[in-house]
Amino acid sequence: MAKKDKPKASPDKPAETGPDSVNPNDIQDAVIIDLAPGEQNQATEMQDKTPEPSVETAESPAAPAGEPLYEPEPEPARPAFQPEPERAQTPPPVAAERIVERRAGFVPMLLGGVAAAALGFGVSQYLGQAGKADEDAFRAEMRSALADQAARLGTVDDRLGQAEGAVAAIDLAPLSGALDSQGGQLQGLSGTLDTVSGQLATLDERLTALEKRPVTESVSPEAIAAYERELQNLREAVATQRAEIEAIAADALESQSAAEEQAALAKARAALAEVIAAVDTGTEFAQPLELLSDAGTQPAEALDAVAGQGVPTQAALVETFPDAARQALAAARAEAPAADDGGGGIGAFLKSQFGVRSLSPRDGTDPDAVLSRAEAAVKDADLQKALDEIATLSPSAQAAMADWVAQAKARHQALSALDALKTELNKE
Repeated sequence: MAKKDKPKASPDKPAETGPDSVNPNDIQDAVIIDLAPGEQNQATEMQDKTPEPSVETAESPAAPAGEPLYEPEPEPARPAFQPEPERAQTPPPVAAERIVERRAGFVPMLLGGVAAAALGFGVSQYLGQAGKADEDAFRAEMRSALADQAARLGTVDDRLGQAEGAVAAIDLAPLSGALDSQGGQLQGLSGTLDTVSGQLATLDERLTALEKRPVTESVSPEAIAAYERELQNLREAVATQRAEIEAIAADALESQSAAEEQAALAKARAALAEVIAAVDTGTEFAQPLELLSDAGTQPAEALDAVAGQGVPTQAALVETFPDAARQALAAARAEAPAADDGGGGIGAFLKSQFGVRSLSPRDGTDPDAVLSRAEAAVKDADLQKALDEIATLSPSAQAAMADWVAQAKARHQALSALDALKTELNKE
């Protein structure tokens, strides 16, 4: 009985696949590239020319040409309950050739995303805590500064109300009545003086006539001496009345001048109170400044220059200082990055990138320390100290804060001029 050869896989009948066989449906992450019609025919011809592999055992040689691969034998009868023999694993069918282009796998992309997320989380944790603390501190300080400014504005409103009440309470009616009365007295005195002058002129004429008359023997020397004494007494009385009239006139003029000065001083103080209120609230004050000039008080040029548009309020300077300070700090760090905060490193890099700065005053000559002290001075309404601190910065940093410095100088000069006016008016 001839030895049974293993059957050859037929292309018309697909062979059973084993566990190691490749299922085309299991291919993932692949792109099937469609071929042109000519390329498809070429691939088909190459597949047809590919020799089909033969399945041979080590014990039997290849069958000669023209002979069948194996002879059929009758299948022996199987005994009952006999276990089914293992099937011979046949080679997988030859699949059609496909050109597959593989892409990058999902795992590298996943690992890259995880690494980027971890790095972003670390940076946000590093910057978030410090930034949030600084932001909370800045908000608290801003609220405190605004509350202080509101209290100051309330005080200014009270002072303005008191000043308006004081001005309204000034009663000029007595002064006007006194001036009118003294004017009447002056007119009466002028009439009296004219009468006395007429009498004197009459006496002079009579005396002249008497002097021209010849002295006769009938007029005694005693009579002549009596006339002379009477004339002398009359002259003295006229001189006394003239002195009294002149003294009364001088007193009246002095009283009138003093009343006018008091009225002008009251108007000047009222106008000054309006100017102070306008400077505190940031509004224009051209009209009250003109009233101040009409009252005889010449304001400083610093007030004339900003009367039309007003000056920035203290709260506005406090609010706009952080932005100006960040710009100045960025300019200073760009000019000398290694000199700020003692060198480079990740901390200096993050401060430069995110504009981190000190919110509390600290010692030192670096730009961050200088700006921290300047900000503290602004919050204390000490603009001169803040301007002195900013003047120590580099030219590039000062140029970055030029707008804020101009506003601060305008307010500081206006306040200085108002202090001088208050001192001058209080002396009178």
